[in-house]
Amino acid sequence: MNNCEVCESNIPESDIICNNCGYNFDKEEIVDKDKLRAHHRLLKSENWIKEIKFKKRVNDIQIKKYGYSPNPGKQDSDTWSTSKTAKLLSENKSQTSRDIRLYDSLEKHQELLECKNKTEAYNRLKEINKGVDIKGNKTKIKSEDDLQKYLANNWEKTPFNDDWEPKGNS
Repeated sequence: MNNCEVCESNIPESDIICNNCGYNFDKEEIVDKDKLRAHHRLLKSENWIKEIKFKKRVNDIQIKKYGYSPNPGKQDSDTWSTSKTAKLLSENKSQTSRDIRLYDSLEKHQELLECKNKTEAYNRLKEINKGVDIKGNKTKIKSEDDLQKYLANNWEKTPFNDDWEPKGNS
């Protein structure tokens, strides 16, 4: 059995193309857009987390195959971008991009996994980015000292944690 890289289904080794999503194991790319879209619609109705994970996987696999287009406005026809993923899935570019960003945020903000749907998750992520805690209390920062205390207590949750080190840790 092969495990499909796109939809994570178990596929008989004799199959070259995944019957669920249209991924070609030999070419390492998606070749059947209709199967891909049908599988995407199915996931949409099942679970919002599975849906955005699927979009992320589709996008990553296509980027792996074709390379990334850093400038979507002036796309090279040989490279891949989120807008091409949106077109492949027959949906709006902003929706696809937003869903992929939301998926990328799930690892950093585990509490998003508890949301009932994407809208709730988007709204919660906005609150997190504005510094609102789970109970809805906005963090009050009135001085640099307050900011230093907040960062010391919440460093792991800040969006720039991966890029910066707090003072004294260098």
